[in-house]
Amino acid sequence: MATEKPAEDEAQKIVPVDTDFRALAQTSAEEIRKILQINLGDTPMSALDLPRIKMPAGTTLTWTIPSVSGDPSTEKELEAVIVAKREVRIYWGSAFGEGEKKPPNCSSADAKRGQGDPGGICAVCPWNEWGSDPHAPPDSKAKACKECLQLFLLRDDSILPYLLAISPGSLGDARQYFLGISGQARYYYNIVTGISLTQAMSSGGIPFPKAVLRMVGDLSEDQMLQAEKFVALMDEITPQVSAEDYEVATEKDKA
Repeated sequence: MATEKPAEDEAQKIVPVDTDFRALAQTSAEEIRKILQINLGDTPMSALDLPRIKMPAGTTLTWTIPSVSGDPSTEKELEAVIVAKREVRIYWGSAFGEGEKKPPNCSSADAKRGQGDPGGICAVCPWNEWGSDPHAPPDSKAKACKECLQLFLLRDDSILPYLLAISPGSLGDARQYFLGISGQARYYYNIVTGISLTQAMSSGGIPFPKAVLRMVGDLSEDQMLQAEKFVALMDEITPQVSAEDYEVATEKDKA
């Protein structure tokens, strides 16, 4: 009597997505280096030089995509290949006034060592402890130092990735997604990921959009080989943290 194949075999089966990513189909990583060298000269490119997609605020559940034409577009779900991801941190010592913008007291581009005041090793910093945010509601467990996940998204409209900073309220779900694709024997840069927004509410009653990640499908074998070259290319981009990536987080994540 024949036995059925385990369900895990089907889960690991490669199902290519019918999407033509321009960078993976037409442009090599070497050619991108040449383009950047000609257009930027000897100035090194940092993460903050890339076009940025920001987390929206309040009850907005659509993404705004910047464009070189100056006319941004909106989408309910981003479909992209994640070619790099970095955990970062940022800390302000005082609360924000309405509409106020100010540089952080301390930040970390690798979520391990902070630069500024107090600086030092993030793992033992008192502002990294749960419930350390003095500006949060009394029953809040929010950290004073905010965590963020930078995702570098390669889409089909550009040969350079976009930068999306996933704010603290979405980190748990994002980590579960990366754990889930690991269980399916997938690398994040060999699949197409969809990122949508769902409505959430903080313990303080503040509505905010939460990022939800899902696996859309696999790249073709040729695209996978090209994507791995982009992963190496991203290592050449200087890590940086921007306070702008946390403007929404500081207001909504006092949960």
